[in-house]
Amino acid sequence: MRLALSALQRLLAPFMPFTTDTVWRWWQNGSVHTAAWPAVSELGAIGDSTILEPIGEILSQIRRSKTDAKTSQKAVVTEAVVTANAEVLAAFELGRLDLGEAGSVAHWVTIVAAGETSVSATLAPPDSGN
Repeated sequence: MRLALSALQRLLAPFMPFTTDTVWRWWQNGSVHTAAWPAVSELGAIGDSTILEPIGEILSQIRRSKTDAKTSQKAVVTEAVVTANAEVLAAFELGRLDLGEAGSVAHWVTIVAAGETSVSATLAPPDSGN
């Protein structure tokens, strides 16, 4: 997320100079206008589009669990157990932080196993509002 935000701010800086510089200073030192132009090499493994499908599938299963439980998509998942092959779990590790944010997952457990990817989500009890 930070990498995307950084690149996007640098790309928009010539068109929105004041806004991008203000936002840049909230979380970076210096000015966005003196920062280097974004480069593909900054992306590393994150730029690998092959990780999108397994990460999307995991997020989809977490959201399905919330829908099946008839709870908000903002509901906290206290634990999510991801069972998948080593290749899928390698992709998962690259997107673990973003998945945690997107799915509101507090704790992850991974299990290496052949076959289909499955996710078991344990939802936090609903807030009673009292």
